[in-house]
Amino acid sequence: NELSNSYNFLSEVRYGTNYEIEDCRIIGTMIVGEDESKDPFWGDSAKDTISTLTSYVHYREVSSRSEKDPDITDVRVSLNDVISMITNTENSLYRMFAKYLGKPMEEGEDDTPKDFILKKKTIERLRKIYTDEESIKALNKGLHPFIAKQFGYLLQNTGENTFKSITSTAKTKLQVFEIPSVVKNIGKSDFRALDLVNGDNPVDLYFVIKPKDIDLLAPLVRIMYIQLTNLLMESLSKKNFNITFVMDELNAYGKMKALVKGLGYYAGFGIKMIGIFQGLDQLNSTYDKQGKEVLNGCQIQVFGRPNDEAAPDYISKTLGKETIRVKSRNIGLKGGGNVSEQGKDLLSPSEIRLLPDRKAVVITGYKKPLLLDKLYYYEYPELLKRTQHQPVFFKDGYVIFEAMKGMYEYEHTFRMKEEDFFDDIKYEKIIEKVKKKYKSEKIG
Repeated sequence: NELSNSYNFLSEVRYGTNYEIEDCRIIGTMIVGEDESKDPFWGDSAKDTISTLTSYVHYREVSSRSEKDPDITDVRVSLNDVISMITNTENSLYRMFAKYLGKPMEEGEDDTPKDFILKKKTIERLRKIYTDEESIKALNKGLHPFIAKQFGYLLQNTGENTFKSITSTAKTKLQVFEIPSVVKNIGKSDFRALDLVNGDNPVDLYFVIKPKDIDLLAPLVRIMYIQLTNLLMESLSKKNFNITFVMDELNAYGKMKALVKGLGYYAGFGIKMIGIFQGLDQLNSTYDKQGKEVLNGCQIQVFGRPNDEAAPDYISKTLGKETIRVKSRNIGLKGGGNVSEQGKDLLSPSEIRLLPDRKAVVITGYKKPLLLDKLYYYEYPELLKRTQHQPVFFKDGYVIFEAMKGMYEYEHTFRMKEEDFFDDIKYEKIIEKVKKKYKSEKIG
């Protein structure tokens, strides 16, 4: 809603550095998603198109500035600009690529670039990054090497009609960015990734999505998650706070190969990841063979009573066996018997399926497995109390309180200056006034 914070994905692209291509490609890959089809051409081409335009819109804007030496790291564009280019029906994107490169499309046209030329200072900076022969040729013409290579490849390997199908695929993947509330909230950034770990106080960031919108908004979650984790791992400087990602319904956001790779070394960078699945069937359907890698990367695994087919067998096998003594007796004139040792499943699959709802199996990589009792927060006053406060968040230098009337619906808002929030005396006085003016409904 209008009180939401904004986050411009392009503001975290490290333009003018060795990482700019990687950062642009991450955005293209996360928007399109992992393509597991037999013919990945359309998906891969859509990724390349979006990635290249992510670089193009920025350098075009930088080149339009009046300064002789514009700051490459000052980002004034967003994914809204990328979408505008792809959805523009008046100008052919294919012909715009040709215009940028100076490729004649009509008889009598010369071969000089006719779109925009990088400024001299920008070219000097990029020469330190792009040093191969092909890149130097592009820079000598005033073109950005990455943009020139990608545009050139697409023009050389696709016809105009084929390219229309590629842009159609890209447009389909970008439809989430045409939603008015999304357009508004990705146009600028109220915070930067490192603010989450380097502020004066710990910060909570909530990405709130209604269940019906999960499939549509999944690309936003993928980009933000991968961007944040990558940037936090790139920064080797000591952070004020560690960070925990809680990803509910993780499978709903689609396959993220970077997540699988990251699980092995997140902890070394102060990153904790909590992924929640409804069952192992969900995990395996989304990550296929990499599902085992996801489990292996989780140091702590918590299982409630499973309803799927895969989990009971996995839990039983992982728990292993215990040794039991079995007595046997011979029936006959002399009687007699013996005692033998046998292996028995610590918990069999059928026993796991019949676990009480209040039980949970906890498997760790460094202790024996545990069978624990669940605690329901609403049965414990000290835990229930935590859910009954007004939601509080920061925006534009204010602390905003909301009285909740129903799910996703708010009755009142009240603003408090941020400095007053951390002044205990002022805080108590203001809260008393709020309580008298508004009757806050309990949550939980």
